[in-house]
Amino acid sequence: GVFIITDISAGRYPFSCETSDAEGRPYALLEIVDVETGEVTDLGWITIMLTGRVLGTTTLADQINHTGIKVSLSPLTLETTTDASGAFLLDHVPAADYEIRFEHDGYQTTVIDIHVGSQQTTFASPVALPPE
Repeated sequence: GVFIITDISAGRYPFSCETSDAEGRPYALLEIVDVETGEVTDLGWITIMLTGRVLGTTTLADQINHTGIKVSLSPLTLETTTDASGAFLLDHVPAADYEIRFEHDGYQTTVIDIHVGSQQTTFASPVALPPE
């Protein structure tokens, strides 16, 4: 299809599209788009691919219960929290490169880079958050 989005301020924006096929499999696309003042930004043809997922573990360095560590994927707004063991899952992630941010009150925020492939489970390196 063709679409037009108007009245966008100049800047850099994440652009995403999502859909699913007849079997319910999720497809998505994520691109970073630069918008210039007074210019038309043509994305050309875009391809929406099957999504992937990110699975991993993050812990609080001095604790045994790791519940509630915030795990977010940038530049998307996908986020989740960990269970008591520190495990997390981010599902339906468009294939692309991301930063994963790990945050918890009283602990240093940690950020790692990750590549998510189409139809793949990507395992994030284990992260231990040190106290502030």
